[in-house]
Amino acid sequence: MTWVALPLVAVFAGYYTLTIRKIGLLSASSIFVYLQLVMALGTLPVLNPAREADRVHAAVLAYTLCAFMLASACYHAIRPPDTTPPTVTTFKPGIVTVAFMAASLAVTVAYYLAVGHVALFDGLSNVLFGTHNDVATLRLESYSGSDYLFPGYVNQFKNVLLPALVAVTVTYWIRRQHVPYLLAIPLVGAAFVGLVGTGQRGAFVIFVMTVVVYVYMLDRRRFPRRAVSLAIIAVPVVLLATLALGRSSDQLTADAGVLGKAAVAATEFQGRILQTNQESSVVAFRYVYEEQAVQNGSEWGRAFVGILPGEPGSDLANRIYYRFYGTDRGTGTESLWASVYHNFGDVGIVLAPVLLALLAGAISNRVRSAHRRSTLTTMGMAGVTTTFGFWVAGPPVFLLNAGIVVYLALWFLGARLDRREEAELSAVVEPSLPARVTRGAR
Repeated sequence: MTWVALPLVAVFAGYYTLTIRKIGLLSASSIFVYLQLVMALGTLPVLNPAREADRVHAAVLAYTLCAFMLASACYHAIRPPDTTPPTVTTFKPGIVTVAFMAASLAVTVAYYLAVGHVALFDGLSNVLFGTHNDVATLRLESYSGSDYLFPGYVNQFKNVLLPALVAVTVTYWIRRQHVPYLLAIPLVGAAFVGLVGTGQRGAFVIFVMTVVVYVYMLDRRRFPRRAVSLAIIAVPVVLLATLALGRSSDQLTADAGVLGKAAVAATEFQGRILQTNQESSVVAFRYVYEEQAVQNGSEWGRAFVGILPGEPGSDLANRIYYRFYGTDRGTGTESLWASVYHNFGDVGIVLAPVLLALLAGAISNRVRSAHRRSTLTTMGMAGVTTTFGFWVAGPPVFLLNAGIVVYLALWFLGARLDRREEAELSAVVEPSLPARVTRGAR
């Protein structure tokens, strides 16, 4: 099936030249295509041409990605993005911001107290002091244990709102050229523990990418240098988290040296991005193709019901994980397109990439049309852009769990404040029309 990769790469090259260079390297449309291409190129070599399910899977991957890029290119050709450079003002955190950060921090602390442990700390104890905490079990108990502690709701505070507001606050301090490190360091540390403490690296990776997009939107000219700085900080943190959270434990036991452990961690993380997710998507597509009839949206409905407190929702991810690994102590999520195919069949596959291309285009153009925006608004825009772009697996409930509603709220509230500030500035700088008429009459 690797021969399918060549046309995909050729179409992507054309899309990059005609569209991405115009709409921006880190727009919702661009990020979505990048990650879908990574998924496709990693999945195609794993497919078995002798299996009907895999042949259909290859056709689905080729069509959906090409259809998305074609629809996106047409949308942006008809409605080209605004190229006016935006003016980004600095949002000054006030009492409301502090209150939301305090509430998010309180929710995060209460959650870890209820769980009874912080998987990250237990893993670090294993690495630094040679203890033998079962971090794999602790990870599962942190977010899917027998005691239901509403992790989906908690994640909105500890994985989204707290780190987003911390980033906006730190931006204000940096731009003011006065960073209170005694406050900033523990605040950033608390946000980090909130993101990684349960043992899930996905939330941390998505937020790091959100910060990358945020920095890109703040100032494109200075972005390359700042992106390198972010990578220098983020990559060692991800590798440390990989070591601490007990990934690839067999290899880590054999490689006692620091460099050996770092190499294993890097290999494991690379495999997670380029191999594990793709292999899981192959198993998932075979499962829904061979054993499950088209659900007519009911599987998505069960997934949405699972948002409600006390409702188990869909167990499809556990069934897929069991088929892949022989145990249901984990989740094996369908790819986005497998989920669409499972719920809506061929009609869904034909329509979904076009509809998603139009939605991504609307998000991208909406961001570009905001000529005056604050750092708070920009954080909301960056979060919506990244969350949508990272939707490569599962039903639409992924977007909710990843915090898109919180980011939309930040975008909306920030835009309202921007309009109010702009109106107040215009009222001060330029007198009202009746005042001019009165002075003229005199």
